[in-house]
This record gives sequence, structure tokens and C-alpha cells, in this order.
Amino acid sequence: MWRNAAAAQLAAVILYLLPATGCKTTPDHHRYTIVVVGSSTAEGYGIKPKDSCWVNRFAHSLGPEVAVRNISKTGYSTYEVMPTGTRKEGRPEPDTERNITKALSFHPDAIILNLPTNDAAAGYSLEEQQANFRTIIQAATDKQIPVWVTTTQPRTNTFGHPRNTLPQMRDWLLATYGDKVINFWEPFANADNTINKQYDQDGIHLNIPGHRILFERVAQKHIMDTVRKGPVQLLSVAETPYGLRLRTGGERYIDSFRIQASTDSLQWMDAGRVKAAGTTVHVQDYELNVNAAAQYRYYRIEAKDSLNRVFLLRSFRL
Repeated sequence: MWRNAAAAQLAAVILYLLPATGCKTTPDHHRYTIVVVGSSTAEGYGIKPKDSCWVNRFAHSLGPEVAVRNISKTGYSTYEVMPTGTRKEGRPEPDTERNITKALSFHPDAIILNLPTNDAAAGYSLEEQQANFRTIIQAATDKQIPVWVTTTQPRTNTFGHPRNTLPQMRDWLLATYGDKVINFWEPFANADNTINKQYDQDGIHLNIPGHRILFERVAQKHIMDTVRKGPVQLLSVAETPYGLRLRTGGERYIDSFRIQASTDSLQWMDAGRVKAAGTTVHVQDYELNVNAAAQYRYYRIEAKDSLNRVFLLRSFRL
């Protein structure tokens, strides 16, 4: 017979590929995948050695446990990375090898979106840019994949288009996406939204010292702390006459949940398993029949995803 439970705190439990040119490291094994979608800054334009570009620094900092796939391309705006099948007359079509749809095909644990200045340099309106960002990020949100987005960056050469949309987009991104926004604006910007000479490479791109700061800004977001919590949000665990009821608030490629039991919290045995919904943004309830004898006092809940990864969601004692 089950006793009343006081569940413990949630227990959280490089391959870097750049087509054609750019930073590149290729570890043999990885557990997690992060995809970078963007333009020349993410591609590392003009940065030599390539190890100094921000994405490569980030990939090396994570080590072989994490695959960082970079599908960015110089010159791209939000339009080129829109979902496959979205088109607007007079605007570039999505690149199916480098857009958000391609990024999602890697089944990533997180996405970083770095599209700093090309929309402004092309003269696209704030309304266009904002609508595109919403569409791109929503495509990932629908798959329960977290997205971190960089702010715009200052730019000296805008090909005759005004620079005032750059800080306006920066402010909109910060207001809209909050702590998922990475500050790529300071300390690079002058008062007129041009690039500070200390960090200027060519009037458009940042230099090596600038990329070092970009990497530090990304690292400060501790993206892997979120990723390691797993691709499922466990909302609650409740006791039933026959076992446990789990409630989740979103799942990404989850195959099944299982509960394990132990007498000493060291040796564990399987005590129940249930098939999961897979990928969903909706609240789901699961009933687990627990086949454990009364002497088992410790329990833990794990989730297995379609990549056969196992994530510890919660441990508790009854």
C-alpha cells in the first residue's frame, strides 16, 4: 500500500558542422545537440583562425558531449531561415538546407538564432522582422525545443538604409523573449548605432575581440543547464491506489516513462512503465501501476526519448 509522498526537488539529471567554410570540430560521440541558425556573424565571417569565432569557442567549451551544428550562411536575413513552404512576394525564399525546418530535422535539444543586421540593411520593416522572428521561434516552440535568440548588433555600413531599426529590434526582442535573449549589442555600439572601432572588422562584422565577448555572452546563458533537465516538463506526481499519476506540461520525442524502486537508494529495480505521447505541447496525465513490494521506500521517475537517452525527472522517498 502506498504512503503519502513528499516529492523531492526536480533532479536535473561537438560535433560542430559548418557546410563549406567556417569553424569546424567533430567529436566522435555526443549526447546532446544544439543547432545555430543565422548569418555571417554565426558563420564566423572574416575571423582567422576560425577557432576564434564565437560559435567555435562555444562548441569547444561544451566538449564532446554536445554536438553544435552550425547551418548559418553569410548574407542571410530572417526570410532565408523561415520555415519551409513560407513565401512572400518580393522577398527571399527559405533555404531548405539552412532554415528553421532544417534545424528541427536534427531533433535538437536547443537552438540559437543569430540574425543581427541583414534585415535592417535590406530595408525590411520592423513589422516584417518581428513577424518573421515570431514564425521562426514558434516553429521550434511547437516542438518543445527551447530557442535562445541574440539581439541585433550595431552596423556601420547599412547600404543607405537607416540604422535606427537596429536598437528598436534589440528592444523588441528583449521585451518579447526575455531571458532567452543574448545581448550582442553592448559594448560594441556607438551612440549612433555604428560599430565601436575597438571591435570593428569591416563596418559590418565584429573582429576577434568582439567574437570573444559574443562567446562569453552565450556562455553566460548556461544553455546546457536547461538542456540537461531533459525534453519533458514534469508538472506533478500524485499517489494513486495502484501506483503513481504523472502530469507533464510538454514533451519532445519522449518514448516512455518508467518508475524504479529501491530499499536503500543505491540498488534500483524497475517497478512500472508507461508509453508516452511523443511530442506535444499539451498537458498529459499518465497512470503507472507500480509492481513494488511494500519494503521499497525510495522511488525515481525516468523518461526515455526516441534517441534512447534516459533523463532522471524526479527522485523521492515514501
